[in-house]
Amino acid sequence: MLNSVIPMLRQGLATADCLKLRCKYNDHTLGGKDGIFFLLFRQRCAALDFTYSRFHVQRLLHVPKTCRICYSICMKIFSAFNHQITVKALTLTVAVGALFAFQDCNRQQTAPKAPETPLPATAQKLSRIDDETKAFLDGKHICVVLGYGYNDESFVEKSRLMLDRDYGVETAENAGLILLYVYPDDFDVGGKTRISKLTSLLDERKLAGILILGAPEGMNIPLAKLQDAAGGSLPYPVFSLFTQDDVLASEATADFVLDYAQGGETAALQEEVEVTQDFDADTLISNSIQEMISLKGAVSPDTNLLTFVQDIVGKNRAISHYTDVESGIQAANHFIFQ
Repeated sequence: MLNSVIPMLRQGLATADCLKLRCKYNDHTLGGKDGIFFLLFRQRCAALDFTYSRFHVQRLLHVPKTCRICYSICMKIFSAFNHQITVKALTLTVAVGALFAFQDCNRQQTAPKAPETPLPATAQKLSRIDDETKAFLDGKHICVVLGYGYNDESFVEKSRLMLDRDYGVETAENAGLILLYVYPDDFDVGGKTRISKLTSLLDERKLAGILILGAPEGMNIPLAKLQDAAGGSLPYPVFSLFTQDDVLASEATADFVLDYAQGGETAALQEEVEVTQDFDADTLISNSIQEMISLKGAVSPDTNLLTFVQDIVGKNRAISHYTDVESGIQAANHFIFQ
């Protein structure tokens, strides 16, 4: 690395005369693009006193802010000694450089880590899971989004109480497995509703799954961004129930889409509808979460989705593949039940 910098140095400074201070910054060795400090000097010894005929601190481009501060301090030290470098001046400079280098090298290691969210001890269903599953869920969350048809105050409150009792709903004061968001209330950005806020809500969160009920138009966009950020496929399941987003986009961004046969098609064409329910939505939510917990990861590509979704819905409801009315094409991961 030093040889690549030599052409930039003043003539007359040999590599043997150079003291290189190097460290790592954000897991990349400083040098080339990231920048590095070189204390370049020619040594002349006189007993215990060291004097250098030439001293130069070469700063490359794109050095981190901390290194620029270090460079400035070093130059002030040598200015104070009129560039006649003694052991004292050299010691001060090296000490300053080492201090800043150590600080940057260990910034990630010494920075306090965000505390992992412990599983709530009082959550009824979590208290019955095995140790392996508890270890998998440690520090993770399952995101539940309540959209159109499921965002009225009474349903939200009932669902919140159920989820908090069984799994724990995370709040500013309490830890919980569930991250519960209600559309549009929790998607306000500067007075406007932005479905894209989902990505920022889940930023730096470790997830064990995403469950969406009544997905509003455009929900597929933040889900697609999450997929792209994960390299094309998410390491956790995504279930979409009673979507009102674009059908094909919903199918592409979820492991499966489930619709209620009596209103599935019309719901997808309207901005907002009230879905008539004659089934227990809380049970469907709970079963979906339980399946996510059992999976401990993404849904396997070779999973029989029809059987998989049937287990979530329950034996009292017969499900079938959704068939597009216009094209007559049967969807592979889109189901309806009556």
